[in-house]
Amino acid sequence: MVMRDQNACERGTRGIQIGDDRRGFAGVDHDQLLVIRKAPDDIVCECGNLDDSHSFNPKTNARPSIVTRTERNPFHPWDRWFDGPVGQALLNLEQGWIDSQVQDTFGYEAFQIGPTRLDALRNNRILNRRRISLFAPKAADSAVEDQPEIVCSPTSLPIESESTDLLVLAHALEVCQDPHALVREADRILIPEGRLVVVGLNPMSLWSLHRPVASVRFPAAELQWISTGRLRDWCRLLDLSVEAGAMGMYRPICQTQRGLDRLEWMESAGGRWWPGLGAAYCITAVKRRAGIRLLSARWKKAEQSSVGQVMGRPI
Repeated sequence: MVMRDQNACERGTRGIQIGDDRRGFAGVDHDQLLVIRKAPDDIVCECGNLDDSHSFNPKTNARPSIVTRTERNPFHPWDRWFDGPVGQALLNLEQGWIDSQVQDTFGYEAFQIGPTRLDALRNNRILNRRRISLFAPKAADSAVEDQPEIVCSPTSLPIESESTDLLVLAHALEVCQDPHALVREADRILIPEGRLVVVGLNPMSLWSLHRPVASVRFPAAELQWISTGRLRDWCRLLDLSVEAGAMGMYRPICQTQRGLDRLEWMESAGGRWWPGLGAAYCITAVKRRAGIRLLSARWKKAEQSSVGQVMGRPI
């Protein structure tokens, strides 16, 4: 479904491309090529002003979400960086972390947010596994097979409250202007005992010294890094209980594979002598909710039983 405002006819109608027949998200835009999927679960209506934009789910009354196409997707340079020595080492490390954390998680709904090269749900056995993108795909990305099924704002995910069993945020907090709002949304959509897996970059590491380097060689340098202590505080304020954590990549950034191999000894030494200074971390949190059971008064039952014993006593 495509919905435009009244001024859309004056600007002219843009090209429309129909995607494959699967569950997805229908996006609306005035300036670029539209990528629309057949039979979408969610529909975005974009009116004249950004404040009038809204989205809704035809099946459930999910929270509204604003989708914009003006922002550049910061994950695009990561695809090329993952082909390098440091990016490949980081990708293998984080992929192993996530695979071990999601393999024993069961349920009905699982979502992931992160770079396309990082398949966070490949080792999970939940049937409905979907990818969320915080940035709408461009017209050049329409030929890519791994397209996101939901495009939304990080401050308002169009997902019903307490309906998700697993959510993986792979470097999603770094690309958000308000990362705390995304954590709150994660707590909202997770069911009790649902799992949240967060992968990020540590600002207290050797990699932070490379942040002034050109972003072409190190694209993550221009992002906002969230420390593990700050993330744990956010989880403590919500209903999320941190269950497990890991940290790695103690070596500095090297431009060649030979230099990276020479510093391999720093991985074992860093895990022993400076464990909190790793460049990458993985934190798994579980949504806990204390159950309350109302206990009725038992004095009436006790009084009735005592009266029965007195009356039945032989004289």
